Amino acid sequence: MYIEGMSSFRTQTMDFQLDVYFQQFWKDPRLAHNESRRILIRDRTILSKVWHPDIYFANARIAEFHQVTQPNFLVWIEPDGSILYDTRISMVVMCMMNLAKWPLDEQRCYLRILSYAYDIELLRIAWQENEPITRNMKIAMSDMRIVDLKPGLCDGNYSTGIWSCVTAEFYVKREMTHHVMQSYVPTTLIVMISWFSFWLDVEAVPARVSLAITTLLTLSTQANAARMALPEVSYMKAIDVWMGTCMMFVFGVMIEFTIVNYAQRQGIL
Repeated sequence: MYIEGMSSFRTQTMDFQLDVYFQQFWKDPRLAHNESRRILIRDRTILSKVWHPDIYFANARIAEFHQVTQPNFLVWIEPDGSILYDTRISMVVMCMMNLAKWPLDEQRCYLRILSYAYDIELLRIAWQENEPITRNMKIAMSDMRIVDLKPGLCDGNYSTGIWSCVTAEFYVKREMTHHVMQSYVPTTLIVMISWFSFWLDVEAVPARVSLAITTLLTLSTQANAARMALPEVSYMKAIDVWMGTCMMFVFGVMIEFTIVNYAQRQGIL
């Protein structure tokens, strides 16, 4: 399998997009021939009359063949009956991401490949030994970086029997630059601005209260913006811890001012 394109690891819908050249090899002695060269088939009508594995992608939400400018597929039949079936497919693949460390997270997503009608006794699926998964080295995603691609096996028991299954594992890490500039740097500056209150006179009540409330509301807006980009999950995320910590620092400024102001009015200071 050659990965031509990969994009859009979407946390809201828990999926990502793939554009692949999917190649299948098998041998059918019935199709052995005496020609000196392999036979090329480009007609789907002829292909439909040739047995080929009924492979499908179990966790693909959407998958489609490319048809422009001609159907993107080919079939080679070698003299000994060996067959190569190569086709281009675009798909949207589901991936249940764990967002506990977001945006410092890394994800392992899988593409599961099975036969629909033939169990393991009739059809066994396996990756080729030499470079089973390769990719376009110019793939660059705005939010993720590809770390590794691994083939794997996922043979399993189902209600209808045991089915042969292989997986393609995509190990990706999230790029941090966007989140540093959009979340971490602004919130750090907001907390530092709230500390300016320590240099104001304790009797400048309106100025100190306004500064603390303004920074607290600004942090709340930043936290809401971060939450809007993510699905609702039942666990705490790293960004929640960061935002909560920043709010505690700003809230601490208000507590400090309240204690000092009270102490001054009571004549303690």
